[in-house]
Amino acid sequence: MELDELKEKWNILSEEVANHKIVTQEIIDKSLKKKVRTVVTDGQYALGFMFILMIGLLLFFFFNDFPYRNFAIIIIVICMLYGIWGFYEMSRLSKIISPMLNICEMENCLIRYKRQTKNAYMFSFLVILPSFFVWDVLVERSNGMPLLYSILKNAIFVAIIISSSRYNRRKMDEIEEGFKEYKEFMKE
Repeated sequence: MELDELKEKWNILSEEVANHKIVTQEIIDKSLKKKVRTVVTDGQYALGFMFILMIGLLLFFFFNDFPYRNFAIIIIVICMLYGIWGFYEMSRLSKIISPMLNICEMENCLIRYKRQTKNAYMFSFLVILPSFFVWDVLVERSNGMPLLYSILKNAIFVAIIISSSRYNRRKMDEIEEGFKEYKEFMKE
């Protein structure tokens, strides 16, 4: 009689532990997907703002006679292509949220996104930033713009790129930590 009661209680406890494990797994999964969704929406808003700004600048330079207008249009078109590529990468990152992917596929998507993000920041520092400096020398300094203004403007531009890079890296680290928690939980 006691043995049957113990077996019954054991089965009840086993079911409760299994149910708690499922609930905990769902909580970790939702937390991980929420972190990814935050990165995707932040990136889409930033890229959308940049894209709208670039269209406005493109229209301004296209319809106004301005020294070095063609150079400005080329820089803006490069930035717009960069933005389109960013939207594509964000859509690839949003695949992590898909319920069809297992944890390994989700992590592979994240690794690819991190590599592409690193390439994007390298592109910013190697193409966009030097183009911005050349524009500064060609147009603004030749039009009599004060040196202090040029230095301050370029410092702000560099600070924006560096701070967005750090913000993105911090968010990626949080997502990676979420993957580690998820894996550790699944091993238990």
